Amino acid sequence: MSTAKKENKKNLFIQLMSGSFMRQDNFLQQLPFLLYLVGLMIVYIAYGYFAEKTVRAVTKEGSHLKELKAEYTTTFSNLEQLKQQSNVANTIYSTGLRESTVPPKKILVNNE
Repeated sequence: MSTAKKENKKNLFIQLMSGSFMRQDNFLQQLPFLLYLVGLMIVYIAYGYFAEKTVRAVTKEGSHLKELKAEYTTTFSNLEQLKQQSNVANTIYSTGLRESTVPPKKILVNNE
């Protein structure tokens, strides 16, 4: 790299650090682009916050789903236990009814 290029880069760095580039007319020409870059940075930061919030919501809903699955399993197990013939017979017996020991008969009707 030539010494002129090195000197130019050094001057550019010095101008950036000192803020003297802001006093030049060239800065006003570049202002829309700089505002565009600032806008992009703001959007990028906002997107990061949005993504983080979404991940938290997904994690929370996942744990809520696990709780609902456990509740479903428990309820289904209780229902299966209540549907057993012996439990139904005990419930009917406690109300005063008796379980029929005579099997049902099929009634045939001739429509001729």
